[in-house]
Amino acid sequence: MVSGSPARVLCLDDEPTRVFLITRALEKPGIEARRFASAQAGLAAWCASRARWRRWRGS
Repeated sequence: MVSGSPARVLCLDDEPTRVFLITRALEKPGIEARRFASAQAGLAAWCASRARWRRWRGS
């Protein structure tokens, strides 16, 4: 389990199986992992929830 505020990871890769395996491994200890197969989709998701990611970074 991750202590403190929840860790968040945005995982991008053009190989869906790789993204799935990486995010599953990150989620097991409690890390919030969002998966995307394209940079455009990942960037759009990040921009849509930018305030949430900013809180995570401590800005």
